[in-house]
Amino acid sequence: MITFKDAALPSHVTLGCLRHRVREYVPLPLRCLKCQGFGHHADRCTRGVRCVRCGQAHSLDNCPIKDNPERAVCVNCGGHHSAAYRGCSRYQQVSQVLKVATVNKISYRDALIKVRADVDAVADPGPRSTSTPTPAPLEQRPPRPPRTRQLPQTASTSAAPQATTTRATAQTAPPQAAHGPELSETRTDIFHKRILHYVICLYDVLIGTRPKESLTLVRNKAYKYAGFMFGTCNGSAPCFIGGCSNRHFTCNV
Repeated sequence: MITFKDAALPSHVTLGCLRHRVREYVPLPLRCLKCQGFGHHADRCTRGVRCVRCGQAHSLDNCPIKDNPERAVCVNCGGHHSAAYRGCSRYQQVSQVLKVATVNKISYRDALIKVRADVDAVADPGPRSTSTPTPAPLEQRPPRPPRTRQLPQTASTSAAPQATTTRATAQTAPPQAAHGPELSETRTDIFHKRILHYVICLYDVLIGTRPKESLTLVRNKAYKYAGFMFGTCNGSAPCFIGGCSNRHFTCNV
C-alpha cells in the first residue's frame, strides 16, 4: 500500500475508486465429445462412441451425412440438429439445473428434482385456489321411514295385527281392514284399552262369569304388554320403575 504523507502530488495524478458489478458464476453444461452426453469429459467416459451429427455409433469423420446438416439427428433429444446445438432442449434443461444448483447452493441432483417438479407444475397446474373456498355439497339422503312395532296379541282377539313391515313398504302398505281404527289411534289410547280389558277379565273371574283358569292367560298377557310398554329388567319381567338404570335384575314394586 502506497501512502503520501508530506510529498505533494503532481497535477497529472488522479486518485479514485472503480466500481464493478459482479454476478455469481454459473458454469456452462459440460458435453462429452465421445458419447455426446452431459456432465463428464471424454477421457473419463465409459460409454460407446456416438456421432455428434447423426447420433450413430461412429465418429464424425465416418458419418455419411457429415456434409448434410439438414439430416442431422440429436442423440440427446432426437431433434433435427446436431448434439452440439445450444438450442437443444436437453442442453437448456442442463443449463437451468446448473443455474438452480448455483443460486440455491444445492447439489445437482436436488436441482434436477426441483426443475422437473416445476416443469410438471406448469404442464398440469390443477385447480386454482381462491381466497374463499367453495364448500363441499351436502349429501342428499332419502328420508327415513317411520319405525313401527308389533303389538302383542290380546285375549279377545285370535291374532295380533301385523304392524311391522319393511322400511321400503312401510309408507305404501295399506292398513288392514279388520284393525283399521286401532292403527289410527295413539299409543296411549291402545294402552288404556288393554288395561281396561285385563281389569274386566279379572272382574268376570271374581263374579263367576269366566273360569279361574283364564287368570293365568290374562296375567301372562298383562306382563307381556307391560314389558312391551315399559321395558324389561332381566329380559322377562317388566320394569315398573321410571328411569331404572339397572336392567339386569327385577325391580321390586
